[in-house]
This record gives sequence, C-alpha cells and structure tokens, in this order.
Amino acid sequence: MQLTKGLTVRGALVADQSSEANFIACTNHYRSRENPGESCWRYRKIMATLNDGGEPIDSKTAWKIMASVAVNNTIHSMVAFPNQKEFELKLATPGDQACHQQAKRFSLATLLK
Repeated sequence: MQLTKGLTVRGALVADQSSEANFIACTNHYRSRENPGESCWRYRKIMATLNDGGEPIDSKTAWKIMASVAVNNTIHSMVAFPNQKEFELKLATPGDQACHQQAKRFSLATLLK
C-alpha cells in the first residue's frame, strides 16, 4: 500500500537567510507526498507573521498567531519556550476548538523529575 498523504517535517526558514531566526515554527498538517514542496497556507501565514515581526515572541503574541491559523478541527496547539524549558498547551473540548481554551503552562524540569 502506498500512502499519498502524510506528515512532512520542515525546518524553520527566515526571509533573510543571512540572519538568524529567534523562532522555530512547525505544523503537523498533512500534505501531498507527490508534491512535498507544496506548503500549507497555515505554515505560510505563521512564517510570514514571524518573519515580519522581527521581535522576540512572547506567549500572548504566539497565541495570537496560532489563533489566526486555527481551523474548526484543531484539537491541540502548543507553544514552546526553549530557553525557559517550558511549553504551553491548549486542548480542544468537545464543544470548542483548541485556540479558544486557556493555555496550560508546563515546566520540563518538573515533568522530567
């Protein structure tokens, strides 16, 4: 059996390749395996917003970006803060999508004890 759709891992790209990104963006959206260079609109919008900002991203800004690309069947969204070794997670409920939920913040140090 040959699969025609699947998850594609993509590295972060910045508009100006001579500069260093202060963010990493990724999505878990299925794309055609036949056209792996084809980008989903959600990833393009996230990257365009991050590249245009030029400033460090805080929690409020990150969630605003995530809400701008949410779709009705988004069941989870996560924002990571590698320097702090923390991440925030929003999970959908049976009645509403993830972006409308309260973020829960987790510490990796606490989780890995």
